[in-house]
Amino acid sequence: MRSPSLVLALLLATPALASTNPPPPRPRGVPKSKASLYLPSPDGSFTCLDNSKTIPFSRVNDDYCDCPDGSDEPGTSACENGKFHCMNRGHVPGWLSSSRVGDGICDYDVCCDGSDEEWVFPGLCPDRCAEIGKAAREAEREKRRINAEGWAEREKLVAEAAQKRAEVEQKLEEARAKITAARHREALLKQNLDEILAHEATIAKRLGSGGAAAVAQKAREKIARYQNAIQSLRAAISTQRERTEILEGILDDLAKGYNPNNQDMAVKAAVVGWTELKAALVAPADNTDVSMNAAEIRDLLEEEDDLGDVIELLDMREVEEAVNLLWKIRAYLPDPVNQYLMSTYNTVKEQLQQYGIISSPASPSTSSQDSKTAAEARSAHTKASQEIRDLSAQIDRAQKDLEEDFGQDGVWRALKGVKVEVVVGEYTYELILLEKATQRSNRDSTRSNLGSFSRFETANNGGIVLVYERGAKCWNGPDRSVKVYIECGAGAGTGTGKEMEVLGVVEPEKCEYAMRVRGPVGCVKPSEREVGRKGREGTDGEGEVDESGWLVSGRDEL
Repeated sequence: MRSPSLVLALLLATPALASTNPPPPRPRGVPKSKASLYLPSPDGSFTCLDNSKTIPFSRVNDDYCDCPDGSDEPGTSACENGKFHCMNRGHVPGWLSSSRVGDGICDYDVCCDGSDEEWVFPGLCPDRCAEIGKAAREAEREKRRINAEGWAEREKLVAEAAQKRAEVEQKLEEARAKITAARHREALLKQNLDEILAHEATIAKRLGSGGAAAVAQKAREKIARYQNAIQSLRAAISTQRERTEILEGILDDLAKGYNPNNQDMAVKAAVVGWTELKAALVAPADNTDVSMNAAEIRDLLEEEDDLGDVIELLDMREVEEAVNLLWKIRAYLPDPVNQYLMSTYNTVKEQLQQYGIISSPASPSTSSQDSKTAAEARSAHTKASQEIRDLSAQIDRAQKDLEEDFGQDGVWRALKGVKVEVVVGEYTYELILLEKATQRSNRDSTRSNLGSFSRFETANNGGIVLVYERGAKCWNGPDRSVKVYIECGAGAGTGTGKEMEVLGVVEPEKCEYAMRVRGPVGCVKPSEREVGRKGREGTDGEGEVDESGWLVSGRDEL
């Protein structure tokens, strides 16, 4: 006999057991996360996910598109904008475009379980998720390994880029310090030049209307005085020579007839001859007019004048004639006068060169308007001004360099100028990172400019894109351009991180090229790469992958 309490408990539990019914099956093509959206309402209807309309639940997956958003046909190809969910147990869940559901093609790249064809063509696409999932996981591990190696090389690039930036900053500070000193030096040189020009202007003004003619006349007068002095000296020298010869004759006669024992006629004759000589030497024998005595000549040689200040304005031909005259008469002068004359000539010559009247072989040619002193001052000031311009340009380049976008962490600074090439068909494509891109014909070596680096962009998958624009004009088309998609890749073992490999080049639009390049710079920090991997190695097929995920379409093209 059963216990009353047991019977009572069974009676109370029976209604509950009877009311516990299994949930309705999830419509085909709906993920577990969206199952609650595909439950029939109490009145047996279904509301489109965009709330645009309500239809009987029986019309869900009836191979007829009722909802504008395609949500009523998750498991058929009726709605072009619909999405079919593949569970892919043992691999990664995927989303397939509804247009590819039930088309008789096994889309193993997205639906490795064959569920997209099973309801129309049973057995056509066997479940291959186990083997595909295993291969995908191995490939993923290899990707992580390459990414880790590439990231380590990228870190070296970042350090190199930081060092290069520090060098630019240091050069900028040095240039700023130099330009301060250069500006101060330029100001002093400018002041010196202005003072020299003002002094020379004063000299020119002092000459008045006479100008070079007045200075030339003054030089002629001085030269005439020198000529007069020279004539006087020549006459004196001639007289002295005659006097010496007579004295020598007297002395010879005295020596021949001299008797030391007594006064003889020879001594008497010598005395008489000497007396007559003194009388004869009162005037020159050749009646030469000695217009300057010794004192006057000495005063002339020691005389100072201001010709050095005004000689700069002399007429060239007049000066040369005067200098040539001084040069020719040297042959007739005694050594003391000759030495003084040469000293005067050299002084005059130096002054003529100094004031730019005659050229100096050792000096660069200067403006005919400047004296040598002014030309040297102007040259020094010009060099100082040029130094300021050079330093300013250096500062501008450094500032522009520091302001330039070199990507995240400034890593691209270390890669600027690195060249990579690839041969595709009859062309060789040459890419210089952050500078320019070129297409070269392998037949005749003609080149086409594909553009200069313009900016960075971000690809749909978060990767880096280098944009090259404003290339050569395409015939009956746009200017050539290139977009370079950067992918992660480890170097060739050199450890520099600068090894880049071009994977391919395509021309999706006329004269608009796309290039895939692989290198360490495209790698990401390993911890960041792990984000979003949840569910990708699961085996229950219920992990969620967003519809824009990397496995949505295995037919992606560059």
